[in-house]
Amino acid sequence: MSELKKLNQVLFPSFKPDKKGWDNKESETISEIKSSYERELNIQETEPKEVLPHQKSIEDLVYDMRIVFFKVLEISLNKQNPISYILSESKNQFSFCLIIIIIGILMLLISNLLK
Repeated sequence: MSELKKLNQVLFPSFKPDKKGWDNKESETISEIKSSYERELNIQETEPKEVLPHQKSIEDLVYDMRIVFFKVLEISLNKQNPISYILSESKNQFSFCLIIIIIGILMLLISNLLK
């Protein structure tokens, strides 16, 4: 068939939309998503929430830093490697990072005062 005949032929819709079917499928999908979201919220609410290290109060952080500092010092004095202790828990890692940051800030302040 030539291009001209293709343009002049009668158009029959080969696609007949089913609006009610689409609406039903859309409402089913939305209800599935909503129910799965509500189930996830219920699961999260029933689980006990663990307080992350950066969400603790300053008193707890100072206490954890003190414990980690003395434990690392004790392990180092016994000529052992303290990395396994530091990496054993997230609170130990966070406390050790804070200790290193505080030591670095103090060294920077002291070096600026000595200039």
